Amino acid sequence: MTITLKEIKEKKKVEMSFYESSIKEIIKDCELKEPTKINCVFTLKGDKVSIKIEISGLLSANCDRCLENFNKDINIVEKRDIKFDEFGEEFDISEEVFQDILLSLPMKFLCSETCKGICPECGKNLNYEECSCKTTDEHG
Repeated sequence: MTITLKEIKEKKKVEMSFYESSIKEIIKDCELKEPTKINCVFTLKGDKVSIKIEISGLLSANCDRCLENFNKDINIVEKRDIKFDEFGEEFDISEEVFQDILLSLPMKFLCSETCKGICPECGKNLNYEECSCKTTDEHG
């Protein structure tokens, strides 16, 4: 999705909303499940363009502790100012949206904060059942 600097200069403020379905797989084992709603507001401020990006959608990932797949709502709001010379005549918002999503992702995906993970000995998901394995602190 692109916008021109000429359009922003003429209108002073431009709002655009669209659904992005091309951003599917973000990183390994993580994807956006449905078209992601993106709302952008471009506002002229002197020699800069102020951009507000709002992103909402549903993320599907595998838990780093128990390996179960889970869904999580994402809601991201980012603001930035870009000088005219950095903006160029045309600006593609897609890369900004991708970067905002990528930077908002956690280092570890957890299905819940209380996830018990899997037993390193028998592989049972400890969220659903207990095991009788004797694990040491270095394993569990």
